[in-house]
Amino acid sequence: MEEQLLYEGNPTIIRNHPFFLLFSLIFMVLAAIGLMVKGWNLGWVLTLFGLGSFIILILWLNKISSELTITNKRSILRKGILAKSTIEIFHSDVRTIQIKQTLFQRLLVVGDIGIASAAQSIVEIEMLGASHPEKIRELINKYRAESLSLTAENKTTD
Repeated sequence: MEEQLLYEGNPTIIRNHPFFLLFSLIFMVLAAIGLMVKGWNLGWVLTLFGLGSFIILILWLNKISSELTITNKRSILRKGILAKSTIEIFHSDVRTIQIKQTLFQRLLVVGDIGIASAAQSIVEIEMLGASHPEKIRELINKYRAESLSLTAENKTTD
């Protein structure tokens, strides 16, 4: 069977860090107001704008530096911007799938998902701020069950 792409995603910015995003936008709006109002110190205006921009830049870099890909055969996590690292686990080797969500994350349908294989006792693939982590777990479990049944059928025919 040919490998098919089922899911590809990055951490969410808005639903995972709404307060950081809100504060950065407030800083930038205050900086814009400060430019229009006479008497505001240009240093404070630049500081507010720089702080808001810096927060957005960090959130954006976090988003583009992690990508989780799920196929019908394996889960792959790619991390990094300049230097890259890749971790992949075949679904037949998945031992544990962990989902961690705060109350606020549950309300926004976002959470941290971790995948551990039978070879390791620690979580090997961890995506912080994944959108709809329950659906990702269901997707992996569906193909994990299929790959385990195929492995069992191959052993009985041998």
